[in-house]
Amino acid sequence: MHKVICLIIIMLCSGALYSQTPNTENDSKKDSLSRRQFVRQLGNGFFSTKHINIDLKYLVKYNQYEGLRTGLGGITNDQFSDKYRINSYVVYGFRDSRFKYKIGGSFRVNKTTNTWVNLFYIDDLQET
Repeated sequence: MHKVICLIIIMLCSGALYSQTPNTENDSKKDSLSRRQFVRQLGNGFFSTKHINIDLKYLVKYNQYEGLRTGLGGITNDQFSDKYRINSYVVYGFRDSRFKYKIGGSFRVNKTTNTWVNLFYIDDLQET
């Protein structure tokens, strides 16, 4: 079971890496801007794809209760929709042998003040 989960996570990450389209020489200015945005997103803890920002904080963690905890999470970005967002993650703790997850969504109430209403459900541990 553990090997299958690890294999699925590796396949999803490698698929996201190869889904990017290569830039041509005419896009040199655009390329430098997208590199800056890419590095900025990595610094914030996200790996950006066309419609989804993959959250890197769920990849690997360790604690005393769960042992090794690994998973995948993400949130949709403005390329997907500027009015709605979908936010979720799935992780697995190897010591307690349980899946934990979060699924949620948001919708924008006011664009000028960037006000969002979030609805979500979490089945996960809470650290003290």
